[in-house]
Amino acid sequence: MRRAPDYYQILQVPSGACREEIVRAYRRLVKLYHPDVNADAGAERLMKAINEAYDILQDDLRREAYNRARSGTPTRGPAAGRGAAPPDPEAAAAVLANYLLCLRSGAYGEAYLLLCRQDRQLVTEQSFVRWRQAVQQLFLIRDFSIRQGEWLPDFAPQGSPLQAALQLHIDLCEKTRATGRVERYSLSKVMLWEEGGWRVYLGHRDLDEIVRLLEAQLARQEQEEMRLHWAAHCREVCRELDLLSTAGLLKAAQLEQYRCRRYGQSMTLACFSLTPAGGRCAEAAMADLLETAARLMRGALRKTDLAAYLGGGRFAVLLIELKPRYTARIVERLLAALREGLRAGCGIEVSTRYAFARYGGQPVQELLDRLSRQV
Repeated sequence: MRRAPDYYQILQVPSGACREEIVRAYRRLVKLYHPDVNADAGAERLMKAINEAYDILQDDLRREAYNRARSGTPTRGPAAGRGAAPPDPEAAAAVLANYLLCLRSGAYGEAYLLLCRQDRQLVTEQSFVRWRQAVQQLFLIRDFSIRQGEWLPDFAPQGSPLQAALQLHIDLCEKTRATGRVERYSLSKVMLWEEGGWRVYLGHRDLDEIVRLLEAQLARQEQEEMRLHWAAHCREVCRELDLLSTAGLLKAAQLEQYRCRRYGQSMTLACFSLTPAGGRCAEAAMADLLETAARLMRGALRKTDLAAYLGGGRFAVLLIELKPRYTARIVERLLAALREGLRAGCGIEVSTRYAFARYGGQPVQELLDRLSRQV
């Protein structure tokens, strides 16, 4: 015969709670799990259980009948200490659903109160909240469902006295915030029966170390997002200021190669790097450097010359019909103008390196790679 759920456990009130306590608990849970404010699939099922529990416990006659049936219910499942029996596993599933919904909605303080006594002794609420906040920045619980599991008759966490334990299975749908990828997977969670109710067994002891690892992962993720942001910004600046990309430079060089072979023209490729000095943020300094350098080069180069940004503070200039003995002088003058302009225009001190080579029939890609490595 199926046992009635533990309505006190569902409403999270003691069995001796007065009517006012039951009403307050019901209103608090409605604000969390009503379908109008919580679209999670598990919330609807939990809300039905909350309404059922409230209908019984707020009516004195029905509550009295329920208490008599509850106290006289025959034992089911493993013993839970002092001869008592744990309630129906559905009550454990309701508590676990409540725990997951608290994590989903960011109510970490309420989720912490659903942990077992041993977990709350070993893990502070502050550590628990920091852990969940770090996880929430990486992953977002979208949906879940709970399946009945099995009793664990020999479960004794960390040498504690034997407690009634039930292992439930969770099918979880989770979204990775960085990539937007949605994954579904299954895991198990142990529920412990203690102090007349079901509690979640966390099982983690060193949350501070877990938080440290998660925060390090977040830092790496933020750095990558910043790098991608500035890369996109640099591409936009290059388009606005007529700076070619590496692919654009190679395409233009192919046309100049044809002219060199057909008409005997000369072509020199020069590469140089500008590295910000001082303690400025590298990405912000590079963005200012790129925009200012592009404007200065546009004014300093001839109309026939082509400039490109290779990334990482490295530039390339394709010099057309320039005698080799003049190349070093022209590049050094350009770099001196860039250093002075960056210092005066945006207060950036830079160090420079350059290399150049005259085109002699070799592939331009090979020539460009060799020069860019030198700078």
